[in-house]
Amino acid sequence: MAGIADILNFFSRKPEPSAAGAGRGEVNPDVVVPEKEREIPPWLKGYDVSTIPEMPDQINAYRADPTGKYGGKEGLETQPMKLYAPQLYSHVRALGHAEGHGVPKMDAQALANMVLMEGRPDFGNNKFGPSQELGNIDPSQKKSIALHKKLIASGVPDYVADFPVKVFEKNNIARERNIPFEQAWNGLGKTPKGRTGADYARDIETSKSASAHKNNSSLVALINQALEAGRNDYKRSNAKKSPTAMPENYRSGGRVRMI
Repeated sequence: MAGIADILNFFSRKPEPSAAGAGRGEVNPDVVVPEKEREIPPWLKGYDVSTIPEMPDQINAYRADPTGKYGGKEGLETQPMKLYAPQLYSHVRALGHAEGHGVPKMDAQALANMVLMEGRPDFGNNKFGPSQELGNIDPSQKKSIALHKKLIASGVPDYVADFPVKVFEKNNIARERNIPFEQAWNGLGKTPKGRTGADYARDIETSKSASAHKNNSSLVALINQALEAGRNDYKRSNAKKSPTAMPENYRSGGRVRMI
């Protein structure tokens, strides 16, 4: 029969941790509670989560007001546009990746000028093109179709893969016709209001100081981040395909014995 000391020891002892976790009121140091999975906006799905920087949902973008028409100071409008940062980042990251597949490089300032002119995080590249699958890509352009497939195969999310392909197509048009890229991007025809691609290119030229202004530094920084991330995406995808480099003195069956 247990004595008084045994009974007191029984009730004073600490509970033992079980395989399922700690005893009641105890913390089992061997059980690691995983952190809550980071929520990724739809426009960033498909990218490695560890490579996506923290960013706000909305980013301020100040358009140019070179004549002071809208009461702006220092050549900018007084109130910023609000651009959806994940959508902008995703498009530019795809473009950075595509540089490795022959799409011409565009610097952050030029891209900022375009997005400020368009007022849209997709640079005016919408999905209402000739094909829902291909977006705005011309189905008759075999090189464009091949590039689109190549980009998706190398890891560019399909929902933005058409953007760098359109940059590729418009750059070819600009080179063939000897016109500014921005003019080709906007188009060769006229809008219902009579504006042309040449008007668009001219407006970008007269407003490009806006992207260099300190108020748009966050916008340019995000674009730079996205370009660099895309270039790194290409390097990683290309490294997976590259065969392992073997020593120069390697022969089938092993290395040549050095005497």
